[in-house]
Amino acid sequence: MDGEWSLEDLYILPRTYIDAYSFMYSFLRPIETFDDLDDRLVITYSAHPWKGGFSSLNFYQNLKYIVPAKERPSVITIQYASPGWIELGVILVVATQIKRIVSCFVGSASELNSLYKEIYEGMHERKMMKLEAKRESLKLSKEQLDFAVKSTDKLSRLMGFENIKQINRLTKNPLATLKILLSFYRKIKILAEFDESGKTKL
Repeated sequence: MDGEWSLEDLYILPRTYIDAYSFMYSFLRPIETFDDLDDRLVITYSAHPWKGGFSSLNFYQNLKYIVPAKERPSVITIQYASPGWIELGVILVVATQIKRIVSCFVGSASELNSLYKEIYEGMHERKMMKLEAKRESLKLSKEQLDFAVKSTDKLSRLMGFENIKQINRLTKNPLATLKILLSFYRKIKILAEFDESGKTKL
């Protein structure tokens, strides 16, 4: 924790980190071991239309409450002095995965930003932005379906994100999978920008 921080920074960073942490936490258990208690996770991944910001907000809010309270990030110590720190209590494997993905983003930021823009424009051109992801998968044209699958593969590989198969099994919908990955990209981009600015080192 270094550099000059604003009140907005102190709001944005913890909220974004909790969202990314809750998302990565959802992949801790193999899907094959799910029981009835995991219905909430399946519903969270499959129930949102992904037509606007409310879907993303509700998705991450739901994921946060799926994480047991004792396993959510908690502040152990904090010091704001240069250099300062925030010490968190976290599940190490989850925090390590986030750190790895942020590092991948920092190393490929230009390529990732270009690819994100390319995917976003491609979705607009193919009229995929306003499709309700929870209902419209069977109405996708072959071109739309191929675009969703290939875009997801490209973006996940460049980000170093390794859990696409799990998302696909939860959504059973390539458009929803792509929109979820794009939302996670935006979270990681924020964390990477804090890292690149020198304000944080995860």
